[in-house]
Amino acid sequence: NRICLFGAGHHGTTFINLFNLSQYFEFVVDDNEMKHEYLLPGTNLEIVGSFRLNLENIDYCFLSVSQVNENKIIKKISYLSSSVKCFSIFPKSLNTFPLDISK
Repeated sequence: NRICLFGAGHHGTTFINLFNLSQYFEFVVDDNEMKHEYLLPGTNLEIVGSFRLNLENIDYCFLSVSQVNENKIIKKISYLSSSVKCFSIFPKSLNTFPLDISK
């Protein structure tokens, strides 16, 4: 599976670095053009524009944007690439990754 992160701010940077996850991600998407062509701090993950979502055959996109903006970003991503499944990195989000830890 190919995975990306949407949001190159402090939440995404902390999430990737704290849990040492950079090897699982292809790149980081951010709509702020000033961040493009840089690397996410502490990683070798390139920060790119959202146009890359439909070029790279991404399966999953984890969102590190403000929870109030998640649905807007999910709509944008589904418009760019209908096959990408989106999940929030925030546990209390309605869009969080479904985990069954009862087993």
